[in-house]
Formats: sequence, C-alpha cells, structure tokens
Amino acid sequence: MSDTWQYYNPNPKHHNPVGDCIVRAVAKALHTTWESAFIDLATQGYSMGDMPSSNAVLASYLRSKGFRKHAIDEYCSDCYTFEDFANEH
Repeated sequence: MSDTWQYYNPNPKHHNPVGDCIVRAVAKALHTTWESAFIDLATQGYSMGDMPSSNAVLASYLRSKGFRKHAIDEYCSDCYTFEDFANEH
C-alpha cells in the first residue's frame, strides 16, 4: 500500500460506496461535505429534469464551478500518458 493513499468516505452514515460515487467525488474535489454535494447535484438534476448522477448533470455542475474539460488528441493517444498526468497533478 502506498504511503500517499488515504481512506476517504464522506458519506455521513459511512455507507460503503454504492451509488454515491459522484457525490463523494464532488465533495472531495470541492472540499465540501457529502450533504452539500448531494443537495447541489440533486438541485442541478432537478433543474435539468435528469438524475443527479447523470453525465450531463455532473458536467453542467462542474462547469458552473469553474471546471473545464480537456480532451487528448485521439491520433496521438500515447503522447500524454497516465504518468504524465500524475506528475502534472
């Protein structure tokens, strides 16, 4: 096990990660509580008429928080590796 790995489960009931992975990821990324992330995603989903865990809702919510999507050129899939990403971030 790596020294940098840390257990993280912000679910208030400490349920095993089943079905709330997007909520947990958003809470971690935005340094907020599970409850706040859940309400925000549910509100976004309601306004879009979609489920809080849908790709469209997640993408819209993250854009509203300043996140941007970057694609890697499909013709040079080995130009940017996982190792490059890990070192950059």
